[in-house]
Amino acid sequence: MTTLLDLRSNILTAIMGDVAAPVLYDLGCGQNPESGFVGVDYYSNSDGVLKADLTSYPWPFPAGSVDYFRASHFVEHVPDWDAHFTEIYSALKMGGHYEIVSPYYLNNRWFQDPDHKQPILQERFMYLDQKWKKANKIDHYGARVNFAMVAWFEALNEDFVDDGTSDYDRQYQKRHLFNVIDDVALVLKKIPMEAAVA
Repeated sequence: MTTLLDLRSNILTAIMGDVAAPVLYDLGCGQNPESGFVGVDYYSNSDGVLKADLTSYPWPFPAGSVDYFRASHFVEHVPDWDAHFTEIYSALKMGGHYEIVSPYYLNNRWFQDPDHKQPILQERFMYLDQKWKKANKIDHYGARVNFAMVAWFEALNEDFVDDGTSDYDRQYQKRHLFNVIDDVALVLKKIPMEAAVA
């Protein structure tokens, strides 16, 4: 079974093979930017962390300049979902990736922080897929971006791991009960916008 760390390693290995000086940013990193990434955080006082207000737009990244963004426990704090993903889409190179780790919306950890603004669930990211929006006749609003979801990962609460529950019951628990899933992680890939149909 592939893990988030395996997937990240594979993507970064491919980037390193193709790009002489890859641009990797850890958004909202706090005091602990991920190794090998440039941390970006408005409030961090750590050396080497780029101070930038990621809730103010535009960001200080040139269009098409970033190979990989990651954000651990940051996206749920973003006040403007569409503006955030518009900036991500603009700054990423075509084929660039965005890794997100967040508390799941059906977990007390999502509710406990009064600064959390965005519930994170898998279906929310469908609205970043132009083909899905068009098929569902809702492509007239929202961010003008196009991402493919590469992978989705769930960190289950230890009380639910290897407890003998059937797959059917486990799926029901994950979709309907609180505190079964602690955190989720996903990786998005920037893909070209589809041509407008006249």
